[in-house]
Amino acid sequence: MPTPTLTSILRQMDYFLFFLYIILFLFLVRYLDKKNIIRINIGLASAAFVLKVSMACLYGYIFQKYYGGDDTWMYHYQSLEETAFLKSDPLHFLHSLINPTAYTRYMMTTWWQELEYASLIKLLAVLNVFSGGSYYVNAVLFSMLTFWGAYFYYRLLVSVFPKGRTIFLLVFFFFIPLIFWTSGIRKDGLILLSTGMFFYSFYLFLGNKSRKLLLVSLFALLGVALNRNFVALSMVPLALAWAISSAGGVKPWKAFIFVYALSLVLVFISPLIGPVNIPAAFVQRQSDFLALQGGSYVELDRLEANPVSFIKLLPQALNHVFLRPYPGENNGALYVFSALETWFVMLVFLLFLLFPLPHTKRPLFHACFWALIFFALTNYLFIGYTIPFLGAIVRYRIIYESILLAVVAVHVNWEKLLPKRIYNKFI
Repeated sequence: MPTPTLTSILRQMDYFLFFLYIILFLFLVRYLDKKNIIRINIGLASAAFVLKVSMACLYGYIFQKYYGGDDTWMYHYQSLEETAFLKSDPLHFLHSLINPTAYTRYMMTTWWQELEYASLIKLLAVLNVFSGGSYYVNAVLFSMLTFWGAYFYYRLLVSVFPKGRTIFLLVFFFFIPLIFWTSGIRKDGLILLSTGMFFYSFYLFLGNKSRKLLLVSLFALLGVALNRNFVALSMVPLALAWAISSAGGVKPWKAFIFVYALSLVLVFISPLIGPVNIPAAFVQRQSDFLALQGGSYVELDRLEANPVSFIKLLPQALNHVFLRPYPGENNGALYVFSALETWFVMLVFLLFLLFPLPHTKRPLFHACFWALIFFALTNYLFIGYTIPFLGAIVRYRIIYESILLAVVAVHVNWEKLLPKRIYNKFI
């Protein structure tokens, strides 16, 4: 593939569709705002969407020019084949989604992996019908979907703690690493969408017990499973603990510690009590990643399917997922960018330790915050135990890192750190 130039890439874009869809989406946001269906400043929402589309285009440009296309362009080219397939034989197109192993285009190792892969490619194939097959027009359409993931997280946290509105807005709509990694045409943006939808709808369900909201929560959970099933698995115990705390009047910390302690026991005795050996699944997932080749490989000891092995590997896993890449570890622009991101998050955590909110003002006592913290930490561990590539670690963890950033930042006593005029205006 010849190395693209910015001019050649711009020529690939359908300018009319590109700007038409941006304008239509901004009108949609304005309409929903006027009808009080959504609650966000229209100017900020518009700026956030334009930033997201810009990051989506930058993502495509960087990975085509400097990384040979990477997965994001591979998905695009495969989706063009699927679009032709959709037009020529739509019934077979749908059947191969229901039974992906009967259609060996993707060559994955399990039925579920086939389904995960097929669902993304076929979504892009449908978008191609509206984009004319342009990657960059698809970037706009994809952003129109994934934008709502950030909105759901924002609305959830503002509903729980309105005083944190500015921080939640900055983290979920304007934190550049989150916007960049979840705007590319990959699964990450869809995971942001489906997990955000789950958390917000489940929070509303616990408040009014609406069956419709429960169905929305289950639909969102299915969406998570179709993108990364281990993320969906991590949401089951938090939903149970959250429900126990909400319905039974149990203090959140008691409910979550009990449920997660019980879950940990069930994980390691799963080979004895059920058809799924969860520790062995972790070992297999790590083994699959170790078998891959990549320039960002970092040393990761092999797991074994027993508690002792997991305990021994814990420090290494935590180091990889919380602290890597180190400053100066790699001179590539994305690695430098990621190192700055890591240390920025560490700085905010340090500010929390030095300047915490007074005990009586902390929102941490709400079960929603506990659910988000346990969700983020569980997936941090999943990533740290199984993924030996810095590039994948940075991309996989960004949603969970942003959640922790929002939770920690809202517990910093910014009144002590910022000039009074700035604090009163923005916080």
